[in-house]
Amino acid sequence: ASVGDMVPRAKVPAAVALNSMGFNITRSVGPAIGGIIVAAAGAAAAFAANAISYIGLIAVLFRWKPEVPAPTLPREALGAAMGAGLRYVA
Repeated sequence: ASVGDMVPRAKVPAAVALNSMGFNITRSVGPAIGGIIVAAAGAAAAFAANAISYIGLIAVLFRWKPEVPAPTLPREALGAAMGAGLRYVA
């Protein structure tokens, strides 16, 4: 979901394709690696390896400061916003 925030607009299609390719490779290679870990060290080691693999991702997400566009509309009062939401649902 954040690919569009990380690359220039002109390169979004290529970045999405590369991201999809990475997901597909991971879906095919990941279970094999997991099976090897389970066979060699047990299920607990597989869960530990999975938990450790998220440390890098979490660190990157904490350091990432995406550009937030300046709001163009004024703030809306809570009651008015809830009323607008209810009208939309109705």
